[in-house]
Amino acid sequence: MGLFSSFKKLTDDQLRRVSLSAQYQYQQGGEHFALSAKLGSRAKAILEQGWGIADKADLRETVEELIERNHSTELEIVKEEMAAELQEDAEIDSEEKRIASMAAIIEKHDADLLVEMETYYCTLCNYIDALDALLANQLISSWDSITARDLMGWDLGRAAFLVRLGVDRKLFKSDEAWELLEKIYQKAIANFNDWEDFGRSYIIGRSLWADSKDERDVLGFCNALKWLMKHPESPWMRVRLK
Repeated sequence: MGLFSSFKKLTDDQLRRVSLSAQYQYQQGGEHFALSAKLGSRAKAILEQGWGIADKADLRETVEELIERNHSTELEIVKEEMAAELQEDAEIDSEEKRIASMAAIIEKHDADLLVEMETYYCTLCNYIDALDALLANQLISSWDSITARDLMGWDLGRAAFLVRLGVDRKLFKSDEAWELLEKIYQKAIANFNDWEDFGRSYIIGRSLWADSKDERDVLGFCNALKWLMKHPESPWMRVRLK
């Protein structure tokens, strides 16, 4: 991919917004320096098979949901369960006891949240499975240090990438795509100081989402972050986050 042949397509301000998707884009290939992700027929497969998105309405709804998502309650419940299991006399030594313990915590927060048990339980299991890799790669300092902000980069990065796929598929015109990217960008700069700050959040968020070590691939995504932070052809080397 030639850097200087493609960089002129975007202004610096436009590149800042497009580059919120850089980690996802790095994983999938394509183009860093254009509004479209330039993935051709693969864009359709990613949207339909990976996300279950069939049309513009589905895509817009998914992007808006990712922009607005807040993991505060989810993390609070997971951390309370972790603390409960670490107590010497907890005796939470089976899946059944763990589920019962989590149900009590969820009900304490809001009885209606009991319907979200599967989501919270999966997050807890992913949290536990990802801890060693997150600690080893210095993404977190302790099991209880993760905050909702630390998961936000994953949602915003995905949202930006989906917008660019929408341009690929001609589901979004450029004006609509820039409008959505602006929403994503404003939330990003309100919560992150620089690309590294944002990039670390993306990896932590992905780690708590992925339910297998191979899919989580913390080291692989740390290497991708290093490339984006240092390589001369990285969009993050062309512009600062803000």
